[in-house]
Amino acid sequence: MTSRGLCFALHRKRCSRLDIHACWPVTSTVREHKGRFLILSYYLTNLQPVTSTVREHKGRFLILSYYLTNLQPVTSTVREHKGRFLILSYYLTNLQPVTSTVREHKGRFLILSYYLTNLQPVTSTVREHKGRFLILSYYLTNLQPVTSTVREHKGRFLILSYYLTNLQPVTSTVREHKGRFLILSYYLTNLQPVTSTVREHKGRFLILSYYLTNLQPVTSTVREHKGRFLIPFARTPVYQYSFPNTFRSLDGLHNP
Repeated sequence: MTSRGLCFALHRKRCSRLDIHACWPVTSTVREHKGRFLILSYYLTNLQPVTSTVREHKGRFLILSYYLTNLQPVTSTVREHKGRFLILSYYLTNLQPVTSTVREHKGRFLILSYYLTNLQPVTSTVREHKGRFLILSYYLTNLQPVTSTVREHKGRFLILSYYLTNLQPVTSTVREHKGRFLILSYYLTNLQPVTSTVREHKGRFLILSYYLTNLQPVTSTVREHKGRFLIPFARTPVYQYSFPNTFRSLDGLHNP
């Protein structure tokens, strides 16, 4: 089966259409096909924890899986090009750049794979189809600016689009569930923008803080620990979670 066939095979199991409303709860899995690691499916149900790991294959570092909880080391860098700030890459341990490509199949754009070469910029576009906003594609070239909006549907706030460049407003919320801090959703309450800041450290631009909506601002900072950059939350206990149920306090102040 081709990589494209694998993508659609898994996709059909989870939802009937590529849209936010049908598939909004998602996590990602990755399989290897002909030497490439592909993101094959998305599903987020039950607040499953997700972190990201990277392996090296023929001199390239690939994102193999995603874990959102346990505060794993993930940092991003930003560069300025002609007055615009672009999120160029994600660095996990070895500071290797990661970018994504997209292919079009029957009028739909799918995220097929993640590459590492050349520090290409990554942006996303969104189109409206029958009143729904779909994340259609990720582009690597041309430094196109992208912005994000959020709408409320039946009491839920959904990610409709992404603004990656120009330091546009992006917010996230974190809830505590049974001693775990999970990234549950992204939304801007009442369409109020909340921005993130970027600071330069030793020639690198890092996303240092995030402000959460719901009129409850909570900031996160990036700290360096044994050569890794961790995103701990400033106003919440900082834990590292290990399966099945072991916690370790990273700041030495909290014991769950």
